[in-house]
Amino acid sequence: MPAMYRTLLLLLYGSGMRIGEALRLVLQDVDLTDQVITVRDTKFFKTRLVPIGPKLNQELVEYVERRRRLPLPRGQESPLFTTRGSRPWHYVRVISWFSMSAGPPESVALSASLDLHGCTIFATQPRCTG
Repeated sequence: MPAMYRTLLLLLYGSGMRIGEALRLVLQDVDLTDQVITVRDTKFFKTRLVPIGPKLNQELVEYVERRRRLPLPRGQESPLFTTRGSRPWHYVRVISWFSMSAGPPESVALSASLDLHGCTIFATQPRCTG
C-alpha cells in the first residue's frame, strides 16, 4: 500500500492532475511508450492528454508492473489504483488516509498562508514571481 500511495502522490505532483482524475484512471489510459496519460471525464466532461517526464514515467513503469500482479477483472480497463481485492480506490478513502498521515512541514504550511503580491515567503528567503 505505501508504494501505491507514493505513486499516486508522484503522479499528482508530476502531472498536475486532480486527485479525482487520477483515481479514475484505468490501465489503458497510461501510455508508457509515448509518455502520455489520457484523462477522461475531466472537470468539464472533456478528455485531455497529459505528457509526463521520464522520471515519472519510470515510476509508473515500476508501479504498473506491480499492479499487473493483482487481479485484472476488466483487463486493460481495470483501475490503475486499486485495493488488493481489485476494487478501485475512492476519493474519500484516499483523502482520509492523507489526513491521518503526517501533515506538511511548518515551512510549507507557513508559505501557503503568506503569499502576498506574488511573493511566497519560505523559512529561508522570499521568492517573488511578479
